[in-house]
Amino acid sequence: MEDKRTQKHQKTLNHLNRIKGQISVLEKYISEDRPCREIAQLTASITASFQSLKSKTLSSYIQHDLVQNDLPIDKKNDLEKILKLFRK
Repeated sequence: MEDKRTQKHQKTLNHLNRIKGQISVLEKYISEDRPCREIAQLTASITASFQSLKSKTLSSYIQHDLVQNDLPIDKKNDLEKILKLFRK
């Protein structure tokens, strides 16, 4: 269990490092006075990355910290459906 949790943490940290890299590129674009279209595209990409990180983190929190294994199977299925809708 601990190894699986460590892997999830590492994936999250890798995701965060990609976002940091995108932000560094954004700073460079702005300082180089790159076209607004390029800055807007990169900003949209960073926003999508943050949304993905938020979704994964919230999903993990709900599944592991709030629900754990105390929920009946039909409620777990309902929760999975809700989480899928949230991720869209």
